Amino acid sequence: MTSNVENYKGVLDGRLGFGQKAAVLVIDFTKAYTTPSSPFYCNGQGFGVTDAIREAKPLIELARSKGVPIIYTKMFYEHPTDGGVFAQKVPLLRTWRKDNPLVEIDDSIKPCETDIIIVKQYPSTFFGTNVACNLRAIHVDTCIIVGCSTSGCIRSSVLDGMQYGFRCIVPRECVGDRTQSIHEANLFDMNAKNGDVLSKKVVMDYLNSLGTDMSSRPSKRLCSEQADGAGHVPCGVEALQNLENYQGVFDGKLGFGRKVALIVIDFTKAYVTPSSPFYCNGRGFGVTDAIKESKPLIELCRSKGVPIVYTQVCYGHPSDGGVFTQKIALLRTWTKENPMVEIEESIAPHQGDNVIVKQYPSAFFGTNLACNLRAIDVDTCIIIGCSTSGCIRASVLDGMQHGFRCIVPRECVGDRTQSIHESNLFDINAKFGDVVDKSTVMEHVRRGDERDECTSSVDPRHAVTWSHVPWDSWGGRSGFDRTWAMDPVLARFFCCAEATEGDTEMRPVTFDTDQVLPGQDVAPVPCLVFTVELNRTAGSSFGVDISAAGKVCMVNGIEEGSLVGEWNRKVTIPENQIRQFDRLMSLNGEKPAKGKDMLERLRDATGMVSILVQRPQVQKVQVSKNGKDLGLSVIDGQSFLLVTRITDGAISDHNASASPKDVVKVPSRIVSVNGKKGKGSELLKFMEEATSSFELEMLCYD
Repeated sequence: MTSNVENYKGVLDGRLGFGQKAAVLVIDFTKAYTTPSSPFYCNGQGFGVTDAIREAKPLIELARSKGVPIIYTKMFYEHPTDGGVFAQKVPLLRTWRKDNPLVEIDDSIKPCETDIIIVKQYPSTFFGTNVACNLRAIHVDTCIIVGCSTSGCIRSSVLDGMQYGFRCIVPRECVGDRTQSIHEANLFDMNAKNGDVLSKKVVMDYLNSLGTDMSSRPSKRLCSEQADGAGHVPCGVEALQNLENYQGVFDGKLGFGRKVALIVIDFTKAYVTPSSPFYCNGRGFGVTDAIKESKPLIELCRSKGVPIVYTQVCYGHPSDGGVFTQKIALLRTWTKENPMVEIEESIAPHQGDNVIVKQYPSAFFGTNLACNLRAIDVDTCIIIGCSTSGCIRASVLDGMQHGFRCIVPRECVGDRTQSIHESNLFDINAKFGDVVDKSTVMEHVRRGDERDECTSSVDPRHAVTWSHVPWDSWGGRSGFDRTWAMDPVLARFFCCAEATEGDTEMRPVTFDTDQVLPGQDVAPVPCLVFTVELNRTAGSSFGVDISAAGKVCMVNGIEEGSLVGEWNRKVTIPENQIRQFDRLMSLNGEKPAKGKDMLERLRDATGMVSILVQRPQVQKVQVSKNGKDLGLSVIDGQSFLLVTRITDGAISDHNASASPKDVVKVPSRIVSVNGKKGKGSELLKFMEEATSSFELEMLCYD
């Protein structure tokens, strides 16, 4: 396979170099990333934040000695509206209040009196702050950017810095992230499209060449060093490690809001013409396939009256595009007369669609898009187009920062290489928006005319969190399916479990879910949740075979005569017996973020132990193969297959025509095929060997 470096050569390998005057931006080097008990702790050797701080310290001290302006950033939130959609996507950020010691800058590199400290609330240092204006006022044109995280605030700041006209230089040793593969992939992307990723030595040499008051600055120079990031692909074991590492911290969901618009970004002939240097025809990840997948979505949106906005890029004046066209010089050929800038004919705009010309990666930067969408009450952007790592990611980031929920149907975006495409989809879904299957978006748009209002005054289709509600707070009403309430302080919906006529014993349910399903006027049916009380003496065993993956701690088997075996024998309600595939959710009222943390606490627990158990929903679906491949990416479990991705194939064909309850979703667990159970590898073999169709039995915990 052609490497990412070779694929980008001659197209996305430009250099900016240092300008006339530099400043150092120290982004979010706070105690949240250096304190072991913090969920944001990043101590990976050679790529983590703790190492990055140690590497950055001498660079910061040298810059200070040379009179280079230094700006520190940190983040905290006070008012409930602070952080907007970003804090909804990453709810743990709400704990970053002003009095939380974790928001303070790490003591080892704390600012001096002459340094500037900026408080920001979004990933980009430039969004919602005065940084750009302040830098221009002192004639800075180059930003040396250090801090964390590489895939989050660093990349966002480099993107926005470039769009605001600054040359952004990233010393690779001085930035850090949670996993090495995500760190390296983002360094590669930044270096290709937005700024220069260099070794710390090159940046130190530049600083050493300055006079003590910067009066003897060198003239603008281009740096000949090539970045050594190779666009490393997070796949296989690494992909699973990334998923597990992000669980409980970067796995929030936004969902659809009240009104959607479709944003079709840069589906132009430059990406579908074989003679173009920007041609992207990779199967399953390229732009040609993305356009083919997008066509029915665009047509459906048009038929439902969903506003559609197209973007295209072209340049006229030599100053157009600023630093962006200096970084990617071939963009200068995209003049108004060049047929490559025209939108691809198979999905050309219709009368009534809006077409916006932009000059930077983000569809929101330097355009009226945000204002236009707000004027028609749009709060959700379905974003399709290209490239995934460039204009799609930039638009999702800016859309989120402008307060829009951004939804990306994964089949409808494309890029030059699969590894870059996949790593950016992972990042987008973790921090900025929701990456979902096209079938999910199609179903939401298709059901647009059927949506009813909930009995609450607040739209139930917004992302919500379910919590424990005392039954007596509902006044003992009966004879209803489900009751809603709204907490005006937390801005959350609460719901009691189902009840039947005359039922006065209805127990409250603790149920965590990502969101109320789009287009439904009631919540999803909750999984059964119950509590198990056990008295464990030192040295005794629970007698449960447990596997931990991601945030799920799941029961594989139970030994007869053990503590749990005896509980199952004596319990009077059969539904409260612990069974295979049940999920252990909390221990003595504490809910660990990861399954492996739950497993460790179970091993150490003695005395009276209270375990909250969740029974998964069971889903059976019949899938026809129709001569196609499965189109399914999975992780092999001990007795199941974890669905991680659905691509073009038999499964996606099934989803396109299935009712919502019969759709195969990510991250369901497949536990049997045609009634046969076995190891994950065996289940996959059963599906592959099926000739015409097969029945899947799946479990879903959310």
